[in-house]
Amino acid sequence: MGHYSRAWSLIGQAVRLALDLQLDRPVELSSSSARSRSRSKHVFLGCFVLDTLISARLKRRPHLRSEDIDLIGLVEEDGLEEWDPWTDCLNVRRGSNSRIPASILSTFNNLIQLLKSLNDAACMPSGGNHLQASTALQDKLHLWSQSQPGSLFDLLSNNRELTTLLLPHQNHLYNIYFTTLAASQLLPRGNEYEAVDLEPCTRSAKQVVALINQHSNNFVSFAGEILVLHSLFNVTTKISQYFR
Repeated sequence: MGHYSRAWSLIGQAVRLALDLQLDRPVELSSSSARSRSRSKHVFLGCFVLDTLISARLKRRPHLRSEDIDLIGLVEEDGLEEWDPWTDCLNVRRGSNSRIPASILSTFNNLIQLLKSLNDAACMPSGGNHLQASTALQDKLHLWSQSQPGSLFDLLSNNRELTTLLLPHQNHLYNIYFTTLAASQLLPRGNEYEAVDLEPCTRSAKQVVALINQHSNNFVSFAGEILVLHSLFNVTTKISQYFR
């Protein structure tokens, strides 16, 4: 988990290979082309996800931009991956299995939309206006949250118990949202010596904890949960820097 620079270089190679294969171009409408390239969009969007996350962690500009994603669009939210019940292949679910749809494709599209906001922030000039960057990012995150099921955010914002079952990929999606929100709330509002209001970031961190607790109550601890905890650790580390 500590080899971020190496991961950033590998992602760069994957991005250049994807560009060389022209995966960044819209799929042609002919049936034969669409069939042969049915997964090309998934691969390219996957490169965008990893590129954005690793670049943001290292405070480097991503190889890909959100405009690249606008060109090819999102994946179609139809098929077995979307509507079939989620299958617990690794036996990590506590209790009986439910028959709720997996919603894998729609969750993936939501992740892309969320990371487009983070990608835009990561592409800001290093000497840019922190207040403008923070406000723009939080506005985009707010718009994204408005597109999600309102009941979930109402529960979290009111510190009520989260009873809605979130599948692992859905839980991690919302964790990425709240850790990104917390990081944006730590950006200086004016000059670098101005004190930062930690209360909004603290609320976001608490919401991450609520999601982790909900996940732990329903699923056996898994590698994905460790990654989420690591993201939360990065946020709390940034918080501690303001007390030095």
